[in-house]
Amino acid sequence: MYKYPQLKGSLLSKQPNYVNLSFEEFDQPGAKNPVRPLFEKKEYVTAANMIQIYINANKHRLKPHERQTLHFHRAQCYAFNKEYSQAIKAFKSAINSQQPKDSPVDMNAYIHATIAFLESDPEQLKYYRDVIAKGKTIKLSESIEIVANLHEVNTFLANIDCHYSEAYTTAQQTKEESISSSSSRKKM
Repeated sequence: MYKYPQLKGSLLSKQPNYVNLSFEEFDQPGAKNPVRPLFEKKEYVTAANMIQIYINANKHRLKPHERQTLHFHRAQCYAFNKEYSQAIKAFKSAINSQQPKDSPVDMNAYIHATIAFLESDPEQLKYYRDVIAKGKTIKLSESIEIVANLHEVNTFLANIDCHYSEAYTTAQQTKEESISSSSSRKKM
């Protein structure tokens, strides 16, 4: 039987409820998602433990891409908490050997790029940036197309000496600003 990691106070009573949530309810934005409030309160290790409990309880029903997403988010929790060795182990768990070759998002390349960032390895980061850059474009709107995760990896390269949370947050903010300004220019 799986031994649950220690969780803080009231979370213990939530265990039976959250392990029965669907992947979408557990991981994606929404009212039932139990991890995001912990993440927002910077309780990263508790969030990582909760994700691991969910993975263990649902390992037979999770699809490979769902398992990958959960391990990725668990790894991010450790990275945001500056626990890079734990983050790297968790990111390696997120690599999906069953990722389709024609997948519109090369998540494995993004994971390898993130590991390279955490290891302060600009050569590997550039290599995986180039792999990602060759990926398919995704149409966000009539006027905006992107290559998934390319902006984040470019931001990692530009901020190789920064903490993960700073680089990742910068990437998200500048991406939103770029999309917003592209959208505004097309309306003019």
